[in-house]
This record gives sequence, structure tokens and C-alpha cells, in this order.
Amino acid sequence: MPECIEFCMNVLEAHPTELAGATAFRCLTHISRKSAAYCMAVVKTGLVIAMSGGSKQPCCYVDFKSIGCIDRMRNQKTSQLFCALINKTLGVPPTSIYITFRDVAREDWGFNMGTFA
Repeated sequence: MPECIEFCMNVLEAHPTELAGATAFRCLTHISRKSAAYCMAVVKTGLVIAMSGGSKQPCCYVDFKSIGCIDRMRNQKTSQLFCALINKTLGVPPTSIYITFRDVAREDWGFNMGTFA
């Protein structure tokens, strides 16, 4: 079953997009243990993103979508993992990272001219 992670960051200069993409992909495959063939990482860097009263400090918004792998217990561990990896590789502090978790129904995810239903 597929998973997609989207990183939106106001960071670009010191960290190439490839590093952010690799970090996103590591987050996906580590937490879900799903085949990389069903994982997608979307990275948007250099965006205008303000957080904490308009501060221009590095920040990141992560949107994590999955069929399965989303529940209260897993989300807590996933948040810890994502924040640690993003902080270590991209230098964004955990206090400047927001993450949304979306469990997508099989019939609501299209692929290869059909859905996963």
C-alpha cells in the first residue's frame, strides 16, 4: 500500500533539495517498513513560511499520507522519528516542525489507472 510524504520548508541555501528528499524517503521507509516501490517523497524548499509569530527561522511542514500506518500510538513515534531526522539532517529544530497524519481510504488513492480498493 502506498505512502506519500511532503516536506515544505523555508530552508534551501545550506541544504540541497536532494538531502531533503533523501531525508523524507528515509522517514517513510523506516517508519512503515513498506516497499520503497510504493513510497513517494515530495520536497518543496525555499518557500515563504512563517511560524512562531512570523519568525524567519528554519521551519518545516510535513504532510504524511498512508493507507494504514496511521493511528494514535504510531503517530507519536512517527512524530519523534520525523523530528529527529529533520533536525539532524536539515537543522530544523523540532519546535519548528508541524506534521499532519492522514489515513487515506483505499478507494481514495489512485494508481496505475485504478485505485487500491
